Amino acid sequence: MKYCMISLLLAAILMSFCSCTSPSSSINEEQTSEGIASTAEEPESTQTEASIDPALFADLQTVTEKYVSPVLSYGKMSTYNWDSPSQILADDLVNICMSNNYLQLPTSPDNKPISEYGEYLTDHVAADEVEAAIQTYFPVTSEHLQTSRYYDAQTDSYQMTDIPLRHGRGSGICAKSVSLCQNKAEIQLCVSNPSYDVGTLTMELMPDGRLSYTSLVLDELELCNRTYIQNTLCSNILSSNWESADQIIPDELTVFYLENNLDAPVLSRDEEMRPNQSPEVVESYIGQYFEVTPEQIRKSRHFDQENQVYHIWGIGSVLTSRVTAVNNENGLLTIDYQLYQEGATEEETELLWNGTVKIEQKADGGFFYRSCFGEEIKNSSVT
Repeated sequence: MKYCMISLLLAAILMSFCSCTSPSSSINEEQTSEGIASTAEEPESTQTEASIDPALFADLQTVTEKYVSPVLSYGKMSTYNWDSPSQILADDLVNICMSNNYLQLPTSPDNKPISEYGEYLTDHVAADEVEAAIQTYFPVTSEHLQTSRYYDAQTDSYQMTDIPLRHGRGSGICAKSVSLCQNKAEIQLCVSNPSYDVGTLTMELMPDGRLSYTSLVLDELELCNRTYIQNTLCSNILSSNWESADQIIPDELTVFYLENNLDAPVLSRDEEMRPNQSPEVVESYIGQYFEVTPEQIRKSRHFDQENQVYHIWGIGSVLTSRVTAVNNENGLLTIDYQLYQEGATEEETELLWNGTVKIEQKADGGFFYRSCFGEEIKNSSVT
């Protein structure tokens, strides 16, 4: 009996000790909600991890407008891949920030959106404000952002007068589907009219609830399309045959300058408010991509011989393009491409030109257009 009493007393003490030290259930285990996952078999020490709310990606048009276009439509973001935001050019990150007005700065007239050609009322923005706004969407360091040519170390600010707001190479890219996996969203990208897949944009849910961009992977054909073909569509340079650049119509060369420098500062304006561009600036830019002389470029009707300036204005295009094959041999790219007149639907989109352009890649990363041959397609449509 004495031993039984001792045993019962020890058992009571042990049960009391275990009750005091047993871990209690976490709030995430007690409450389940959309975006929170829990599993009964998980060890008690494992905390649940928040998930992306599927409702955010349910409508593909909203996904395009909210997550795809704000990133890919500006700068050169659609001309190279990146596995980490730190691989994105600082200039492009600043461009995205200011083109989307992340800082919600006042604009003129009447706070008109930058995308609708509103203009900022200030020329400089404090560096810490710009960097914090960018870091909300892209986990990059301030040191990386300050490598941008728009950063002014003397004033510790970013100047906005030279940023090519609104303009980029990513027009037409949209969301085709979205794959969600816990805290990641993989957005499958495509273009329409003609319709084909182009790559994947990935986003990640951060611990504080923010969605940030983590990677962009476009296929090689689309990268070539965005880098070499789409920047010529207004000029029609790749809509005709020429064996060397000196056979290109001079007007096409000057339009090529403008379509790639739409927001560049102008030298002055004439009495009709047409922009006057400096000959040195225009000819230097064209010379980066075509081996032509200033004398040839000045044969353009856009050159004002009397005032020694270029008047280039009123450009536009209804063309779109697709690259179908690429061959790289000793730094000489041979690109097969198609030009379309874009319609409201794929059935209304008309194939106009099948062509091949040869491009010489330069050691400094630049390139020359060397020749172009193709065939005009009559009465053809996308099938």
